[in-house]
Amino acid sequence: MKKVWNLVMKQFGFTVLAAVLLVCATSCGDDEDKATIEIKITVENGASYNAVVDEIKAVVSNHEVENIVASGKYANGEFTVMLPETIPSEYLYTPEYSTLGITVSPPTVKIGELVFGGFKNGEPVPYWLYCYKETADLTVYAEYFYANSDATIKGTYSAVTWNISLKKGWNKIYTYVEDSGNKVTYNNQDPGNLKWKFEGQ
Repeated sequence: MKKVWNLVMKQFGFTVLAAVLLVCATSCGDDEDKATIEIKITVENGASYNAVVDEIKAVVSNHEVENIVASGKYANGEFTVMLPETIPSEYLYTPEYSTLGITVSPPTVKIGELVFGGFKNGEPVPYWLYCYKETADLTVYAEYFYANSDATIKGTYSAVTWNISLKKGWNKIYTYVEDSGNKVTYNNQDPGNLKWKFEGQ
């Protein structure tokens, strides 16, 4: 997974933070588009991290600053957090892709990407949660975005295609990586059977 991830970052320079909310078992579930969401996450092989992680914090990134918006105790490979209904504007960023031929409508929409980071005794540890599945030909990541209004992001630049619809509030976005990172598509289509896993040291 890391090899494909690095290829995407190297070739396209687009931050793909694969952290989407889970509401049941070990798959990335289907409780999206609610204002406030209680998230219950089970991490695959998560019990093996009990000694190094005791808390998970939900972080919204605007590509410059990361702001903690929720947290939950981590135990036995599981945790629960409650996302807030709204996110402050200063935590978000405006996706400015017009120079790439990508249409953002309305262009004033502001969004933020959600990631989950591990903590131990109140201090950050080098473990982040990603939700994905991979085969020999395809890797799919799931991530959550907050948007301050309804919006769409559509278009193609080089080998990267955006076909995203956003509602005001929390939204689930999928990143399809094919051909060893030479083709990337962002959309709202859930392929199913994605798993939460820790990545880090």
